[in-house]
Amino acid sequence: MNRKSFKKINLLLILTALIIIASYSILSWATDSSSHPSHEEEIYVVVEKGDTLWDIAKKHKKDKEDIREVIYNISKYNNMESLNIVPGQIVYIPSK
Repeated sequence: MNRKSFKKINLLLILTALIIIASYSILSWATDSSSHPSHEEEIYVVVEKGDTLWDIAKKHKKDKEDIREVIYNISKYNNMESLNIVPGQIVYIPSK
């Protein structure tokens, strides 16, 4: 196996693991604010056309945070069943 093939297989395994972890812990909609702890200044995003969970996480992550961990935390906080988001959906950003 050459080095290029090895890198492709590793990337595929990492992406597959991320999808499995995310789909295990994610619920699809986060529009019911009653399911979230009440915070006076809770941060949320209204999803717009073309937005992805990756983009939202990237905008709200701290400098040294791993983007995959941020995505996982957002999906867990919102009880998402998948990484798919749709325009108009509300995604709450967990505070640290």
